[in-house]
Amino acid sequence: MTSERIIALAGRSTVLLTAVLVGGVLAPDGLGPVVAVVSLVMFFAGIALMGAAFLLGLRRSRAEVVSVPGLFLLQGCAPREIRRSLLGYFATQCVVSIAAAALQLYTLVAFGVLAPTFALGLAGVWAAKYGDFEPREPSSS
Repeated sequence: MTSERIIALAGRSTVLLTAVLVGGVLAPDGLGPVVAVVSLVMFFAGIALMGAAFLLGLRRSRAEVVSVPGLFLLQGCAPREIRRSLLGYFATQCVVSIAAAALQLYTLVAFGVLAPTFALGLAGVWAAKYGDFEPREPSSS
């Protein structure tokens, strides 16, 4: 998956989640199950993406210094505009899902808080594939 496709997928998932959550807030009885299904799919896909990012980062860590903040929060490894885009999508998903859950507490809409894992997983995959990490110093054994 190319860098542009990862960023585009993060944007599309943010739009989808926002639309589903707005519908869920307006009609929790009718659209609550849709919110739950979309949120759970995004959550489990996000877990898979985070696992893939971790494994890719682990492979790169043999030759480069890969840190967890670099891998998932893009600290020091991504250009400013890419970091702003991916973490902006993640933050937007967090804010929208928390607001929706607060407005429809104790309904299926509250499942929305699980969905931002997807955007965080995409950020991790971007960093693992395209991040610019410092080279590891050769060890003297």
